[in-house]
Amino acid sequence: MKLDDIVKDIPPTKLLYLEKPYSKTNETNLLKVVKESGSSYYLIPEKTIFYPKSGGQPNDTGMIISPSFTLNVKKAFKVNDVVVLYGKSSGEPKLGKAEEAIDWDTRYLYMRRHAAAHLFDGALKAATGKEYEPTVSWLGDESYVGYKGEMPSKDTVERVYSIMQDSIKKGLKVSSYIIDNDSSVQLREFWQNALKNARQIRMVKIEGYDPIPCGGTHVEKLSELKGVRIDRLTTAEQGFRIYFDVL
Repeated sequence: MKLDDIVKDIPPTKLLYLEKPYSKTNETNLLKVVKESGSSYYLIPEKTIFYPKSGGQPNDTGMIISPSFTLNVKKAFKVNDVVVLYGKSSGEPKLGKAEEAIDWDTRYLYMRRHAAAHLFDGALKAATGKEYEPTVSWLGDESYVGYKGEMPSKDTVERVYSIMQDSIKKGLKVSSYIIDNDSSVQLREFWQNALKNARQIRMVKIEGYDPIPCGGTHVEKLSELKGVRIDRLTTAEQGFRIYFDVL
């Protein structure tokens, strides 16, 4: 079943996970229900707190609940500005009002890891005096960030770690804002390619560091990370990866 067909003629979903990333539940209106097979369905909410997999952040899981059914959400997709939720249901899903409930512990872990990933970017620049071009990131288990260039020395990694721990201890604030995507916006190659067709760009800024384009969810203060550990560095195509986690 093609997701493009499922979202045809559906208006853009209101992305509550960007406005209220700490929301655990939400009342929404189901605009479309598509049965795949058996007890598996695709649901399209009018507004949602479910984050769809993108930018290295895994999708949220959880439940959609109404008096007539309960659907366990296993996957969330974003197609043409529309969020589609997929899972297995007990009872037949129907259009109309329903309650969303995300698996909060997992979401909060992703929020903390995402903020740590951005902190790596700033700490690398602070430790070396240069910007590293990002290549990839993953915030699920075995989380990592990847960059182009030569792998940093052990001393550099220790400086990066120290800078990050100090920023976490200070509880630096994390904020976001929207900018227009025009010729005056200076983005690194990684984001130029990813955002070339976007009319507007959401920027995430850690207090004291350069802002970074991002559509993910983050904590409001770095103190929520508790701490960070660097597990290992590995070589990768065009550069290196840093495997890490929050405490």
